[in-house]
Amino acid sequence: MEYHAVNFAASPDHDQSSILSAFKAINKFMPDIEFSFSNVYRELPIVNNALLHEINDDDSVQFKASSLQLAAIHHSGETVIQAPLLNASVVGKLTHLDASRSIVSLRDFSYAKLSLNKRMAVRVQLVKPINVLLSADGRKLSGMLNDISLGGCKIVCAAGMVLEQAKSLCLHLKMFHENTVMQADIPCSQQRIEGNCVSNKLALVFDHSSETKNFLSLFIFKHQHDIIHELKQKEFPQGMLHQEKTPLDIRDQYAVLSCQMHEMLDKMQRAQQGILTHPEDLPEASFAVCYRPVLAAGGDFYDVILNDDDSHSYFVADISGHDLEASFSTSALKAIFRQSAEAARSPLTAMRAINRGIVPFFKDGMHLTASLVQLDRAKGVATLVNAGHLPVIHQRVEDGSIDLISTEGDILGIFDEVFLTSHTRPVAKGDRLFLYTDGLVERSDSLFERSSGIEAVVEICRETRRLPIDQAVQAVIARLFGKGVVPEDDIILLGIEV
Repeated sequence: MEYHAVNFAASPDHDQSSILSAFKAINKFMPDIEFSFSNVYRELPIVNNALLHEINDDDSVQFKASSLQLAAIHHSGETVIQAPLLNASVVGKLTHLDASRSIVSLRDFSYAKLSLNKRMAVRVQLVKPINVLLSADGRKLSGMLNDISLGGCKIVCAAGMVLEQAKSLCLHLKMFHENTVMQADIPCSQQRIEGNCVSNKLALVFDHSSETKNFLSLFIFKHQHDIIHELKQKEFPQGMLHQEKTPLDIRDQYAVLSCQMHEMLDKMQRAQQGILTHPEDLPEASFAVCYRPVLAAGGDFYDVILNDDDSHSYFVADISGHDLEASFSTSALKAIFRQSAEAARSPLTAMRAINRGIVPFFKDGMHLTASLVQLDRAKGVATLVNAGHLPVIHQRVEDGSIDLISTEGDILGIFDEVFLTSHTRPVAKGDRLFLYTDGLVERSDSLFERSSGIEAVVEICRETRRLPIDQAVQAVIARLFGKGVVPEDDIILLGIEV
């Protein structure tokens, strides 16, 4: 639903006066008439009836509305009002909200012109993007689904060149309904691709059968419930946007905003944890990991995947900064890494593809450093590519000796083309490799610089080499951050056993 102010010949003051006159007439002669309030939240229309409660001396009008509508109005700061006696739709700005009495005060009214999209009622912007599979001429591509309607959807997907040349596309969706996993393959065609050949925002148009349309209707209905639930759970302060605030009002609003920020960070943390690969998800990869963000959600990232040749790829990255912008980038990085690693013939070409994928999205000097290790246990070799990152620790099982392995390489995300090199070395069953981020080995105090931090990690690895890999990883963290030592940066320590 979209609306914009109509450019009438009358002035805004005249609009306000005529609208207030209409409200007064309705209140006097038809006090029980119901108004229709319309808002849009995550592209889902929120439409409910409301009753006129009181017209104030300051030209604001109080309405009694449902709690769901109040939450939607608080989110957008305004609402569209319709009634039989109003000769046009009206936009009212929020000035005061009293949730305990279900009262909303609106002012600064103006005429509006509504433009309704018929597909809007069956379109949703997902509360949380979900992983999906897209089949392009039979080739499976991973992507992130952002919003969907009965007519089509938008996803973020890599391998744009493959998509542009594909003759047939099919989106695979699944959902859990009534204790059953339901899934469907929906034929589609591409409508628009934005981005480069590695990472793209892709708009798809569905080519339905009656069966897939029924499946998709249920899929959207379930996500509409998620959106309504999220909107109902939103907290909003009493007296929001009141003209005169006392110090107590301000303190209370800060308390509510603090609570909302905590809730948002908690949601981000759950979402970020949901995209990480855990050791139990891929036991044959034989790895253990400790991930500790400074904020509820961090800018460090790792992933582990099984390659087509039964080797495994282990990826650790550190996005510049540990603010919320870096945290939001990790979900996109996961999709780009997976698609790049699956399509590439070597870690070197994969890392270059990752760089091409993130350059369009990283702005204002934002960048990342990364290590990528491909481990082929059958051949007994490990190949490393380092993009401005810390050296990988290689611990031999035979005598416990340790090497620090690094390769020359640029940081990623700034230049379209980067200089990278790779290193391949033999490994034996029982050898260990450790990948980590700088939060593990750097602190602001001069007694713990990067070199001394790496030496400390190496020494703990020597002492714990006979422990299981998961216990060895935890021992490093416990030794470095025990006794009240608080991390200053995000931390990842990924231990691999050959």
